[in-house]
Amino acid sequence: MTDKNCPKCKGTGIVKEEGLIHTCFDCLEKGELDQHSKSVKESDIKL
Repeated sequence: MTDKNCPKCKGTGIVKEEGLIHTCFDCLEKGELDQHSKSVKESDIKL
């Protein structure tokens, strides 16, 4: 879960600035980002 009150990412965990997209380091440092999500998106990768 991300911090809904984060001024940089506003709860998305993603910061978009100057044409770049990166992880919100403030939420990452606080331990707010969970890489093990229960809702996994379909990647459409065929093996």
